Amino acid sequence: MKRKTIGIAMVIAIGLAIAIAPSATGQTIDTTDVKTNEIFELRDFSNPISVTELNGWREQVIADFKKSNATSDKPTAGIGGGDLKFPKTAKIVAYYYKIDENGIPHEFIGLAENPESVTTTQLKAKEWIANETSSGRDSALLSTDWDYVWSAGTFYTFYPYGGIGNNVEIDRKSQATKDYFGVHQVFQQLPGWVLWGNLKKSTTGWAWHDWSVCSGSPLL
Repeated sequence: MKRKTIGIAMVIAIGLAIAIAPSATGQTIDTTDVKTNEIFELRDFSNPISVTELNGWREQVIADFKKSNATSDKPTAGIGGGDLKFPKTAKIVAYYYKIDENGIPHEFIGLAENPESVTTTQLKAKEWIANETSSGRDSALLSTDWDYVWSAGTFYTFYPYGGIGNNVEIDRKSQATKDYFGVHQVFQQLPGWVLWGNLKKSTTGWAWHDWSVCSGSPLL
């Protein structure tokens, strides 16, 4: 019996923008337009989100945030970001990017390998967003000498075989002569029998980092 193997690689590139101040207010999730500090977009498989659109939305949210907080003197952790690599046949069907009241970016990218995978991927996106906005993690981390810099999630679904999730949080500790970074990663592998109750099972999963890779974006 042939075994189907799926895999996803996420390349994380860490970078910091200039120190910026937090936004005064938050805004609710809205899939119909771009907010000044938040974007949440869902698409079907026939009309996926392009990388160009994704980057444009993120850059606009960051630019708007900087502009609206240019004169604030409140402390901030700074802005971080990352690059994503994924299978060429997969489509981006969910994207979320928000800069919260502490100036911390939260980003999610949802990928589907076929039309049957879209619903599951988008449900995972909503679950991730709900967890990020209800955890209360920001204030706890910012009260220590480690700055909470950035959080990101990715979920890739390939029906009927299963899905792979990758969640990363970056923390930074600044000193007079150097900065230290802490990385917390949770790698998740969900076979078909878990997601859809079929007979597809997983055997091996792996995750790796290439810290030398960067898009060269001025945001990073």
